Amino acid sequence: METIFFHELENHKRDLDQFVRRSKTWLFMHGLRKLREALEKEKLSYFWHSRLNLFEKMSSATMQNHANRIRNIIDEIDNKIDNDKLILARKILTAHESNYLLRANFRVVYQNYNNRYHNRRRKDDNEFNNMILVFFIILIIWILNQDQGTSTTT
Repeated sequence: METIFFHELENHKRDLDQFVRRSKTWLFMHGLRKLREALEKEKLSYFWHSRLNLFEKMSSATMQNHANRIRNIIDEIDNKIDNDKLILARKILTAHESNYLLRANFRVVYQNYNNRYHNRRRKDDNEFNNMILVFFIILIIWILNQDQGTSTTT
């Protein structure tokens, strides 16, 4: 996921300030869409060495399976996000993790974080980058767990 964002930062270097100031939700969904596109094309060039395809060891069937799953996730999030502000957490986290966030008053924490971001009081860009990376790591773990569940039942 880091590679996708490196490519996107490079692609948006002329409007980088505007690009990185978009909402975290928009950036996350943009990253998911770019991941889906890369899986559909069966190619994700390593940022530091563009001739290296990070997907080269994955089978076409696996890449298409992941692309389809991500498409379904994107469609569901797009359809429900206006009415369910926690749809991202519901789609990515386990039920236990999602319940923990709700018990921990996640809405207040998230709202405070968003307020700091939108009011541009945020001084540490690493906090933002780390949040994006955490979401993508959770997504990858979720996808891998889904694969393990699929492979054990077949």
